[in-house]
Amino acid sequence: MNSNMKEFNSFKDLFLEIEDEKNSKNRYPVRFIFLNSFEELNELIGQLKEFSEVILLDSLLVGGKWLTKDMILSKIKEKLQEDSKLLVAPLSEFLRFTPNNDFYGLLKALSEIETNDYTRIYIPFVGIYKRFKREFIDEFYRRDEWAPIWRLRGDNKNITIYHATFDFDDSLRLPDFEIIRTTEDWFNLWRNPDVENVLSFSKVIQHFHAEWLPDEIFKLELIDNQKEFIEKIFNGRFELPFNENDSIYWNKLIKIFNEKGAVTLFSLIKDHLNIRDLNKVEPVNLVEYFLKESDYFYRWLLKNYVLQFSEEETYLKHCFAKMNGLENIELVESLWLEIFNLEDIESFYLERKEILKNIPKIDENKIKAALEGIKDLELKKQAWYVTGISEAEKEFVVNTVVEQDLESLRPYIKECFPELYYYSDWDNIKPILNSDEWISEYFKEYNICKIRNDFSENLKLAIEEKNHDKDSFLDWFYRIEKPEIKQKEVNYWIDGLGVEWLPLIYHLLNEYLDEDYLIEAKICRVNLPSITKCNKYSFNKFGDLDSYIHNNHYRHPQTLLEELEIVRRIIEAIINDIRTCDHETINIYSDHGFSFLTLSKFHSKILDFEDAKHEGRYLWLENSKELNDRYYMTLKSECPDNSDKSVLLALKHVSLYRVPSRETHGGATPEEVLVPYFRISKSRGEVTYTLETEELEADIGQPVVTFKLSPVPRGIPEVLVEKRTLNVENKGDGNYQLDLSQLSDLKPKLYKIKVKINKQTLELNVNIKGGFIERDLI
Repeated sequence: MNSNMKEFNSFKDLFLEIEDEKNSKNRYPVRFIFLNSFEELNELIGQLKEFSEVILLDSLLVGGKWLTKDMILSKIKEKLQEDSKLLVAPLSEFLRFTPNNDFYGLLKALSEIETNDYTRIYIPFVGIYKRFKREFIDEFYRRDEWAPIWRLRGDNKNITIYHATFDFDDSLRLPDFEIIRTTEDWFNLWRNPDVENVLSFSKVIQHFHAEWLPDEIFKLELIDNQKEFIEKIFNGRFELPFNENDSIYWNKLIKIFNEKGAVTLFSLIKDHLNIRDLNKVEPVNLVEYFLKESDYFYRWLLKNYVLQFSEEETYLKHCFAKMNGLENIELVESLWLEIFNLEDIESFYLERKEILKNIPKIDENKIKAALEGIKDLELKKQAWYVTGISEAEKEFVVNTVVEQDLESLRPYIKECFPELYYYSDWDNIKPILNSDEWISEYFKEYNICKIRNDFSENLKLAIEEKNHDKDSFLDWFYRIEKPEIKQKEVNYWIDGLGVEWLPLIYHLLNEYLDEDYLIEAKICRVNLPSITKCNKYSFNKFGDLDSYIHNNHYRHPQTLLEELEIVRRIIEAIINDIRTCDHETINIYSDHGFSFLTLSKFHSKILDFEDAKHEGRYLWLENSKELNDRYYMTLKSECPDNSDKSVLLALKHVSLYRVPSRETHGGATPEEVLVPYFRISKSRGEVTYTLETEELEADIGQPVVTFKLSPVPRGIPEVLVEKRTLNVENKGDGNYQLDLSQLSDLKPKLYKIKVKINKQTLELNVNIKGGFIERDLI
């Protein structure tokens, strides 16, 4: 031990020594005092400030910068000009992080101050005695000839510094921790005598800790990231793995743990979204929550919940995994396009379709580009990629099926473009119509031709037979009734709605209204000529379809796609009105249809009736002369305002003068003169359906079964096998035929099939039996 070192067992003894010694002359005024804790430092300062001027190092700081030994020496020498008794604190917190040369240099410079009088400079140190001894006093050339050094015996009171190596600027309420962020905080740490734990975000600690900590007083716990922070500071646990790119969200988690205590990923999401059971939330709802959420923190939680805790390999999980950020547009684009980068996508189809129905559309050109990559696949494989929601998909489907057999493709069309499927679904609508078979067959062929942009030979033969001349036309036309006008009921008029739209509208009405209303459909004729002037109604009119057709040149497939959308919107508007007003009975009428087969694409023949109206479909005659031909006929006008006139009507698709560039009406073809009539009336109670037989079987070589529902449903039941919708054929009287070969992986086993009709779901078991392989006997 140094000969000038004096140790004390108590503060009382130390204070007595200081009191006795302060009034004696000494060449060297500096007194180094070694203590064991900040508690002792506070007590010492409390005693010595009674007769000493206190120099606190935090008062020397400028702009938060670290001190230098020259700044400290200069301040002490300056104060010595004013006071003979000085106390400098906390110099140990400066020396603790001082390099060896400066450590020795500052202590040497202090030790070489000479006054040879009663001057005293008291410099207490906490917890650096070993370093002081090793690096200074054992090397100091005057160690045995210098002033006394005092040391209070006792055990060092350790303080643990939890140093976070990341940035965190928000305030925290942590009563068990002293928080330091700045140089000022570090030089004021001593003021808390009871401090045991320090939470540091200090750049000083960050810069110096590797070389100088731990020491006699301070233990060091490094916290490398926010997840470790939660674990070490809050003794908590959060389920997500840490990623440096997510630091901003982990910082918010720290605030939440500080404010609320322990939380989990699940509790945060459930509380924020007011959800009771996260496991029951479907992917489509998670997407909805994500897109509506304005706080990116909760978007981050939702994304990571799906990535880390989704038990199934969902499509949404794949899309989230591909996202670099949390922007809505990135998720929306991924949901639309990621499917084209995946394999074995069948299980994602229904999930993706349901999601895409409820999110914004993206640039159609991006979808078109993606669809180009699957154009060489057969339609049954393309169908897994196509939902029929975007215009690009609809156009893709129409262009794909143009040259193919639509009958064989109907199950796939139903999946990827349901409106197109129901538009051409005359086979299933026929049993509910009380009309001649040829009319359904004619419009089935007409709708297929419109999809293909073609005038088939079958349709040419049909129009040649039914409209061969005036007599053949009159033979069928006037056997069809006109709709009965129910003036006292709620009525709607859809201008330009021909019979071609009957299957689609019947389906939409049944789909939207369920069992609440009874839907009746009928094919009716109009007054001739087939123009609005002759078939006006006095009730609410929807003119969007008629206006669109009259104002746009025909383009395939865009015109058909636009018309499908217009019709759907009109029916939705009517349904909303029905539900809002709670009508008992509703009727839907139309004044005429249109024909696309009059277009110049299909005809080059021009007739010479220059004054013909509606692009050559009819002509008012000023005299009673009869003009009849295989292409036209003369009839008495049925217009209320022109009942005294005769009219020349185009009998077939060849017009009387012009070759049209848009769909037309006014002539006598079935699609121009026949219109649908719908009567919608409130049901008188809920209908309960039953399956006549719940157990059926079929051979795998011919896996076709027929089931019967009772009573006979108005609509077509939906059939689902292992979450996939299959096409069924209406055979009439409640009988429906199901072909299970629509399943690409059909195998001998028992299939549990769900039959959904309106609000009811029935279960049908179909046992598919395997075949025998015959072998020659040897």
